[in-house]
Amino acid sequence: MPALPTVEEALAKYSISSQYADAQRLYEIILAAEAAAQAAGHEKHLIDIRTLGYLFLHPTIDQDRLAVRNEIVSCQNQPNPHETLYELGALYIDHVLTLFRKPDDEYSSRSDPPSRAAFDRLLKAVMENRAPSLEDHSAAKAQALLRDDHRCMVTGVLDLDSFLQDPSLQVEESPVQVRGTRCCHIFPEFLGNNEHPETARIFWATLKRFGYTGLEDQLRGVNIHRLENVLTLEHNVRVFMDKMLLWFEEVQDKEHFYRIEVAPRVQQVAHFPQEVQFVAHHHLALPNPEYLRIHAACCRVAHLSGAAEYLDDIYRRMERQPVLSEGGESADVLHYVLRRLQATQAP
Repeated sequence: MPALPTVEEALAKYSISSQYADAQRLYEIILAAEAAAQAAGHEKHLIDIRTLGYLFLHPTIDQDRLAVRNEIVSCQNQPNPHETLYELGALYIDHVLTLFRKPDDEYSSRSDPPSRAAFDRLLKAVMENRAPSLEDHSAAKAQALLRDDHRCMVTGVLDLDSFLQDPSLQVEESPVQVRGTRCCHIFPEFLGNNEHPETARIFWATLKRFGYTGLEDQLRGVNIHRLENVLTLEHNVRVFMDKMLLWFEEVQDKEHFYRIEVAPRVQQVAHFPQEVQFVAHHHLALPNPEYLRIHAACCRVAHLSGAAEYLDDIYRRMERQPVLSEGGESADVLHYVLRRLQATQAP
């Protein structure tokens, strides 16, 4: 878990003083809180403050940095500014970053492949210029497969179920790799199904403070399954993305062209292409670059701050310890669960 850059490094690399006159002073306040957490040996507070610091240094739009700046300013009026800053960083972890870290039990769910008849109906609707239905996960998967030519958008391997159902895919001249694929949502599905309304409310409110004012309307209800929010990925690639180990960095001046970035701790074992250009078939919509930009920013911050490893550890321990230990070893797990319950059960 790397320390935050020094003031000199931040000024040189991130130009933090170019937007706000007090940016350097506020960043020095973050560094002071980091030093206090380091001196106290409080690892969670280190993760919290580094999350806040890297959000300040890595805005996706200028409004991001302004929102974080205003929050830091408000913390200075509290009785214990450092504790308030740690709490602010924890809030961003619990209500923004963690939403992109999907639980392992999602990998085996919703795996039924669309039928050949479903594909035929979908293709007929597309050819007749009718908007395909956005009913559920299965409909989203069928549309994404049609758009992506039945292939993983990263590796290009052919979807196994499509291969088995469609004879035309079995007569390609050159040999192709065939594997199972999954429909992967960029913004998680539960944001559209009212499963955890208060968690969704806090998430959308935070993004609005960051300047993303239209996302909630774009992804409300069944629109969470819109093609702009889904990718066809082979199972292994989806696991990497769902664990925030893989993200897409937009390449400037190249439409729908991305560098594939992976977390430093898996670079030796992640054998994926370095770049990819998304291509739409049947004139269907490609993943929204803004959605991928937000996902990428959250992944970057999570790995720089140590929040990604923290969330991995929490998920592992929640799975292995269905009953909390009596010796206090599970205190951080209990803290995390209680914070999440407060979000999901608030009136």
